[in-house]
Amino acid sequence: MTEGPVARKPAPTSAQLHARAAEQRRAMRPSARRLWELLRGRRAGGFRFRREHVFPPYILDFYCAELRVAVEVDGGAHESGERMAYDERRDGFLKRAGVKVLRAPAQALLHRPEAVRDWIVSRCEAVAAEKAPPSRGASRSRHLPIKNGEER
Repeated sequence: MTEGPVARKPAPTSAQLHARAAEQRRAMRPSARRLWELLRGRRAGGFRFRREHVFPPYILDFYCAELRVAVEVDGGAHESGERMAYDERRDGFLKRAGVKVLRAPAQALLHRPEAVRDWIVSRCEAVAAEKAPPSRGASRSRHLPIKNGEER
């Protein structure tokens, strides 16, 4: 006897996602609240983050739109097999959408929040450097005609 396809529940509507995100902003976990205090108002290297940002069909813990970087706070539940598989599917979806995902352990946020913030800033700076167009001088110098060892 063969079983049919597994029934999936329908994806939440945009209104449902936004309502859930608003609820999550009101009831933030202590580790996420601590990280928000370090990220909000461009306190992290000048990068602007949003909290509980709707990116259908998901809600991202923190999101920097200018760099397309998501920061997810992972507690102990993320170490279970089922949750790890979900996170892998979600990360794959986000990667295909051009979003880089950074995962911050909740325990590290509770014990060394500034170190986690500094790590996030360094990763954002690396992403910004990758996305930055070459400087005018650098692109011009590559195309200077060279004859007999002289620049013209």
